[in-house]
Amino acid sequence: MSEFDKYESWISELAPLVGTPSFDTKFKQLTANMARSEAFQLKMEIKRQAKPCLKVVDLRGKVDGQCEPVEHNGRTHYLDPIAASLMAELLAKFNGNYVETIYDALHNTPNNYRVLRQREEEERKQAALNKLSSYGANPLISKGTNNDTATASHTPTQAPSEIKVKYIAKFSTFLNYKPREHERMLYVTKVTIYTGESQTSAMSVNISSQGLLVKLSNEVGYLTPGTEVHIDFVQLKQEVMFNSEQNIAYKVVYHNPGTKDHAYGLQLLEGKTQEEFRGYVDKLILGNKFRYKIDTSNVEDAILQRAYEYQTVATTNLLPIYYHNEQQQIQLLYTLQNAKTRNMVDFLDIDKTSGIESILTFERLAPVLRNEQAHALLLVFKTKNKWFAAFAHELSPELNAMFCYYARNQEQFRQYLVQCRQINGAEHNIPSILHSSISKEIKKRNTPISPRNEKKLNNINGVLTLMDVTVDNWKHWPKAAGDYNQLKQFQVASVGSKHLQVIPREFIDKRIDTRYPVKSNVVITVGNQEYQAQSRDISLNGLQVACREPVDVKREQVIQANLVQLQGITKVFKLSRLEYKVVGISHNNTRMHMIVVPNANGQHVGKLFFKELIKANKDKLKPDDVGELQEISSGLTNLLIRYQMQAVSFFNAIGKKFQPAALLSSNPEHPLLKYAKVQQDQEVGHYVEMDRVLNAAAMPLIHGKLKPDTEKPYLDVVVIDKGKDRPLIKTDEQLGEDSAMRALAIKAKSAGFKVHILRVAISSVLRFNPEVFRLELKYVKLYAPHRADHVLEHLNHLKGVGHIFDVTDLHMLRWKI
Repeated sequence: MSEFDKYESWISELAPLVGTPSFDTKFKQLTANMARSEAFQLKMEIKRQAKPCLKVVDLRGKVDGQCEPVEHNGRTHYLDPIAASLMAELLAKFNGNYVETIYDALHNTPNNYRVLRQREEEERKQAALNKLSSYGANPLISKGTNNDTATASHTPTQAPSEIKVKYIAKFSTFLNYKPREHERMLYVTKVTIYTGESQTSAMSVNISSQGLLVKLSNEVGYLTPGTEVHIDFVQLKQEVMFNSEQNIAYKVVYHNPGTKDHAYGLQLLEGKTQEEFRGYVDKLILGNKFRYKIDTSNVEDAILQRAYEYQTVATTNLLPIYYHNEQQQIQLLYTLQNAKTRNMVDFLDIDKTSGIESILTFERLAPVLRNEQAHALLLVFKTKNKWFAAFAHELSPELNAMFCYYARNQEQFRQYLVQCRQINGAEHNIPSILHSSISKEIKKRNTPISPRNEKKLNNINGVLTLMDVTVDNWKHWPKAAGDYNQLKQFQVASVGSKHLQVIPREFIDKRIDTRYPVKSNVVITVGNQEYQAQSRDISLNGLQVACREPVDVKREQVIQANLVQLQGITKVFKLSRLEYKVVGISHNNTRMHMIVVPNANGQHVGKLFFKELIKANKDKLKPDDVGELQEISSGLTNLLIRYQMQAVSFFNAIGKKFQPAALLSSNPEHPLLKYAKVQQDQEVGHYVEMDRVLNAAAMPLIHGKLKPDTEKPYLDVVVIDKGKDRPLIKTDEQLGEDSAMRALAIKAKSAGFKVHILRVAISSVLRFNPEVFRLELKYVKLYAPHRADHVLEHLNHLKGVGHIFDVTDLHMLRWKI
């Protein structure tokens, strides 16, 4: 609702007067008792609505009605009869001038699909709330006690008995898609359902070549899942002649009860009659897709789900490290880096001499790897020349005191939460919810990755996740006496050659030329140093090589390549001392992407050779258009989504209202779900009461942290479980001083109450990659443009993301509790 809606009558009266002498007089009369700032804003809004408009209105596919062209001032609008009548009325009111008010009004007519949908959603939501309120203990609404004032609307005329909706969020797990192999067409027709000697009348909702959805006004006891039924298409038989007069056999698959009707999902059974009917339905859908509309609801839900998952991996502060574990030996393979975790990668300095592989070993992580504890707290600090790291479970009380005191005095002191999960690397693919038969583009997206990259990803069987949970205040650790030389056992040394490869999330290969996999021995010369290497792929203008040892080289540096093995197949070209420029290099300095450096005449021998090689071997060389890093990055991202252990909350901003919109978590043991339990309602669906953890007082704090210059982009929430219905909730910023937060935890624990401290790492929504759900959105737009607009409207309201995880152990350690 707009802040100017309460002045709608004034705006309607004053807008046509803008630019006339009577406008100022009338405006001053109406706003005589209004604050000057509010009056100024209202005046600007009135002038905006009366501003001449040059935008054309096209309502085709957006309204329930046939649109025809309407000419006005040399521009053609496509309007239905209701909009055309409204436009004529408003043009007369504004003396024939086409203004912003008219443009807005034409998009908000009563038969607009968006308006109808919003009205339907509001009615359904209110009906659900009213129904639940009649039960007494309402999980969605409250009576508005003094403690709930922050959740209430700030209108002064609010009735005492008005229902106040709490902060509820739709709940879903990751990868909660509902793919359909066969398209469903919205098709409403009368049917009769026969079961033995019983029969009942119903209405179909949608139909496919494999099933049928019907709705009945009342529940029918004998229509249980697994029951075989026979359907008589009463109206359809009047239009179509079937070879068989038998009714169509279906099986009841599910029953969804509702407040107004009951939905039954049916599956078409095998048989000659059913096969004939299946062929008819295929033709019916093919010929009437745009008349009756394809049911795209599952695709719309999938788009929102994919959007949530995209934001999860784009904004996460979690650094995943994928490994292969065999016989209690861990080999770290890949880590997936995004903008949030880049600093973590730099601090750990994975690519040079950090020794991170000497920290994340089976021996040191044994309690986590053996599921003896949910996570491990890793303390890391750097001095000028030394690097120390210790897990909390490795420190005896004496060492703990010395380590924490010594660490707190260092400028570079970080604390990480380390978790571990066994995974199946073969599950690296997330296909489109759309079936490959729909288009070539969708078929291409659903095509598996190249065999060589599939083999690499299949080798993964576990993932370690590091979360930076650093807190600077460790003043509760006094100076500890003891021999500080004992800390040398935690000094980190490099393990030598590295296997861990840093992969950027959403890596996009920018090479223009087609690439061809070619493996051959190459000698790379950098200055006076030679390195043995092997080519990975070739193109007309470039070359990718993998060296046996790290190469001391930088980007943009010109090097020389000697194609020793390929030289054996040509006497025309001299393939030594070929100059290339390094345009990309891996973090471990072993893999390089290079581009040709032409000579003074603009020629390059390597380019000429590869041109002839590709031309002569068209049948043998298979193009490799998708780069290795691009495929691996996509696969690792999918694994991170599939095995996500955190809870992620998404926040909407509609007008001035900021509130939770959705919560995703595939971890039923997450502490948030202990207090904000997943509940279900027939109309609302699965939901959680977010105010059980993030109450009304936390919302403005979270909203304020979406600013790009915020110094502390997280909120720590103390949840004290008193064993009653609702826990006590306090945020660190409500408590102010760290000592107050500590005192509250001590008091609660001494009283025997459980204390959980959850961190909400907050990020603004990042710009979407259009490729994430482009095909799905295109599919919805094809059959239901207004539904696609509805999905985009939801995405536009999405403003914030909160990653929620448990930091209780961290605070208890630093507080010495």
